[in-house]
Amino acid sequence: MDLPRSVQHLAELTKTIRGEREPEAVASALFQTVRQLLPIERIGLYRFDQAQLGLSPVGMDSLDVLDMALTFKEEGVADFAAETNQPLLAPVPPNFASRNKQKEDQNALLLPINMDDTPFCILFAVLGEENTGELDETQKAMLSFVSEIASSSLQHAIVFNEANTMLKYLERLLSAVQDVIYATDEAGLITYVNQRVEKFGRASREVMGQPLYQLIPFEQEQGRTIQVLQKGESFTYDVELPIEGHGTRWFQVNQAPIYDRSKEIIGSLGILRDITERRSLEERLREAERMNALTEAAVGINHEINNPLSVIQGNLYLLEHYLPMEQNPKAMQQFQVLRQHTERIAKVVKKLDRIEQLRTVDYAGKLRMLELGDMEESPLDADERIEEEDLELPGYLQDPTISPPDEDN
Repeated sequence: MDLPRSVQHLAELTKTIRGEREPEAVASALFQTVRQLLPIERIGLYRFDQAQLGLSPVGMDSLDVLDMALTFKEEGVADFAAETNQPLLAPVPPNFASRNKQKEDQNALLLPINMDDTPFCILFAVLGEENTGELDETQKAMLSFVSEIASSSLQHAIVFNEANTMLKYLERLLSAVQDVIYATDEAGLITYVNQRVEKFGRASREVMGQPLYQLIPFEQEQGRTIQVLQKGESFTYDVELPIEGHGTRWFQVNQAPIYDRSKEIIGSLGILRDITERRSLEERLREAERMNALTEAAVGINHEINNPLSVIQGNLYLLEHYLPMEQNPKAMQQFQVLRQHTERIAKVVKKLDRIEQLRTVDYAGKLRMLELGDMEESPLDADERIEEEDLELPGYLQDPTISPPDEDN
């Protein structure tokens, strides 16, 4: 082995190992480095993993020596190499040699890659026939150096890969949620928003780095994000927002601060939930409750008016038949007015039986009243008709200071 040339090539390869961000790429660079130091026929890298028969391959290339790796793990050779944290040569297992047409006197390399003295990964390689069965001190030193470099790179790559995998999973999870979810930094600028923001006619990339009021115009007036970021307060409020092509819709906004490990506020998290249908349902429920209360009131009014009204109508009937109305035409006209108005009251009360079919109309200011429908005339109309027909009311009905006549008279 040309040592200076190998050292130079080793430096280049270790630089490549450090620069990789995927575990499979680190393993591939590691394989190239080891092949420069030793004659290798087969090679694979495995991570110690109790959930996967004790070892799990790093990359598909490592499957080439899976049987050998599992045999060394079962026999305790792999654990021994990891404990010593030194490159180790061992005879190729007979079962692996017979299945893969390897000679039984060939050797295998076990290169442990530990992390803080804890078994992390281990490299298995079938050495070429020209190997003497021993490693010289230079080879051991170089392999140990490569192991240290690979340990740091693999740790970073695996952590990065797992974090990236989790991030992608969370992104898919957040994209599946029907709510708009966003986050801001400590300055109130949007740092994340899921794809549901498209319902506002905006792409995620368009609002990234923008103030929150670009997404929620109402926020500019209330400044709730400032209170969240400065005071750590949480808010829940409803706001009506414009939706492209759909007019406006109601949203419930939930805002809360985001803390770092030192309990310092580093941003805010918000959720916008479309509550248009819920508000519509709540309004219908409130209307139903009002109608129910109105119906109950109408039943009571109907009962309380009908009883005295029946008495009045009965007495008017008696008066019409027992008093000489034909001798006093004006009294007859006044009697007709009374009868018409009692009949009008009776019709109004009867309409209260179907109050759910009635509608309300503006009355005065913000007040509304039930529209009882096609009444023949209002009380004002009746007064005007009395004046037009020159009907003369008794004095005591025109002036409350005049006492009614004595009943005996």
